[in-house]
Amino acid sequence: MDALKSPYELAALAAAAVPNMRVTAVFGPHIQEETRASTRISDAEGNTWTVTATAEESSPTQLGHRAELLDFLAQCHESGQLPFAVPQVTAYAPMGGGMYAQVLTVTSGSPATESELSQDGLLAGSIGRSLAAFHNLKPAEFQRFNCPSHSVVDLRKTLNSSISTVGREIPGRLRKRWLVAIQEDVLWSFDPGPVHANLSLQSVLTSHGAVRSITDCEHTEIGDPAADLDWLLPLVSDDFLERLVSAYSGARSTPDLHLFTRAQLYSELALLEWLRFGMAEKNSDIVAEAKQMLVDLDTDLAGQMLVAATRPVVQVHFEAADEPLNRIGKNTQSVEWDTQIHDMEEEVGTTTSGPEDETEAFLSALPQEPEVSPSPSDEDPAEPASKTSSYEFPRK
Repeated sequence: MDALKSPYELAALAAAAVPNMRVTAVFGPHIQEETRASTRISDAEGNTWTVTATAEESSPTQLGHRAELLDFLAQCHESGQLPFAVPQVTAYAPMGGGMYAQVLTVTSGSPATESELSQDGLLAGSIGRSLAAFHNLKPAEFQRFNCPSHSVVDLRKTLNSSISTVGREIPGRLRKRWLVAIQEDVLWSFDPGPVHANLSLQSVLTSHGAVRSITDCEHTEIGDPAADLDWLLPLVSDDFLERLVSAYSGARSTPDLHLFTRAQLYSELALLEWLRFGMAEKNSDIVAEAKQMLVDLDTDLAGQMLVAATRPVVQVHFEAADEPLNRIGKNTQSVEWDTQIHDMEEEVGTTTSGPEDETEAFLSALPQEPEVSPSPSDEDPAEPASKTSSYEFPRK
């Protein structure tokens, strides 16, 4: 497949879409790929614009919803709900085949770099707070824009299906690591919220250690907020990640204890996306590369689980009269406290048994409890023991 549009083709589309626009310059950053293209232009009045295009068919109704969504996010920025700006759609330019280019206002900042993500502590806090603010927006606000919505059940089914489709290509230990994580209920105890779903270095615009703008927000959906963090994990240093986690957690209105563990899962599963892409394109080089990356990841992790697999909790039911502590209490003789003063040395000197003998004697004096088997017919209001897990991200 050829590249989508050249920078000069995008400039021509913008000039045709915006009334009275006369393009005077075309400049970078340029993106020219098979599925996405972008460039910046300036006009005779000194305005600067971003022109983007994607290899995606869209209806006029969808384009209208996207423009309204970006306008809503801009209002959130003006009201202080979002600490970053969002570009606005000025016009759409048809490219044929149901595809459109869009002309956007330019916001401040430049695309983040990998060096910034490994060194700049201020930027770590800014990214954490920016993403937390976005995830704090109420999901109900996005219904009017017809944003896709995914339940937790849907998300888990999708992940499980993605593993099943290429299961034979995944090393056994790695496959088990992922499936156990997907099946672990405690990991998925969260409420879906707004997700950018397309974050990258190119879409996070920064300046002087702070996020100034986030682009490509028109494909926002309701899903797992962890999906907005997986792209960062392979790029950032341990110190950067620690600062980001602290800033993000402190700014979220609703705690999500396992968000970064799910982000790690998504980051690893991205290798499957690359493998499936290579298979779909029948590109043997990409397929071979993806398979080797899976082997390398399996070797690095060496069987380490993402979460500890928990065993099923078996509840034991007792009749009220058979409850062990009650029966111990019934068989325990009353004790009268002796308040007289004793000569402790004399008493110690008369002791003929050691601590082990005394312990054994005490245990033997307790009433023996019969074996109690679970009774499915009895109802026990007691809750099962909670599942807990502890995991420290593997750093590659």
